[in-house]
Amino acid sequence: MATYKKTIKNYYFKKPENLSRSEYNSLKQTIKFNPDFEFHKSKSFWKEFEMGLYFLVAVIIGLPLSTVSETFSFIPGIGFGGLIFFVIFNFESMVNYSSYLKRKKLFFQNLKTAIQNSSDYEDYKRREEIIYK
Repeated sequence: MATYKKTIKNYYFKKPENLSRSEYNSLKQTIKFNPDFEFHKSKSFWKEFEMGLYFLVAVIIGLPLSTVSETFSFIPGIGFGGLIFFVIFNFESMVNYSSYLKRKKLFFQNLKTAIQNSSDYEDYKRREEIIYK
C-alpha cells in the first residue's frame, strides 16, 4: 500500500517582552516623527508560498496562450495540476500562516495605538495590560 508523508508548518506568534520605560520613550518619539513606522515586517503570504503563485500565474497566462496556439496548451494543464497538488499539500500551512500574520499585525497595531494614545509610561502600562492578555 502506498503512503505519503505530509509536512505541515506551524506558525506561532510569540508576543515580545513588555516594554521598558526607555523603550517606550524611544518608540513614542519614533512614532511621533514617523507615523508610518512599522515594528516588524513579516514575509508576505505569497512570498512564503511562492511556488503556489507560480502555478497560479501559469494557469492565468497559459489559458489565453493555449487559445492562440495549440502548442502552448500544456501550460495551463501543468499549472492547474501543480496548483491542485500545492494546495492539497500546503493548505493547512497556508491557513496557519495566514492566522499568524493576522495575530502579529493586530498585536503590533494595538501596541502602536497604545503608545500613540498614552500620555506617559504609567498610562501606557494600563493600556499594555489589555494588549498582553
